Amino acid sequence: MRTGSHQFKNIDLMEDNLMPIKVRKKAVPSPSHRLAYSKREVAALLGVSERSLNNWVKEGRIVARKAGSRLLFPVKALEDFLSGTDSTGTPEVMS
Repeated sequence: MRTGSHQFKNIDLMEDNLMPIKVRKKAVPSPSHRLAYSKREVAALLGVSERSLNNWVKEGRIVARKAGSRLLFPVKALEDFLSGTDSTGTPEVMS
């Protein structure tokens, strides 16, 4: 064995010598199985600004949960908001 020198094999990178690589895909739930949406996603879905969403959360018009520094909007809260009911199922009075 020689020290201080390295031997490298020549690698032929011709396309016919390439092996297919198997890539593992992350298991991502389908949209119908999501539990919550981000503030950016909800703003885009509702066509409002993220600032409006923040105000609505502060006013109690829509429910959001903190996850670290992020606000997450549970699917159930969005359904309640869009149907005009609060989280208890009571119809909200719109002014």
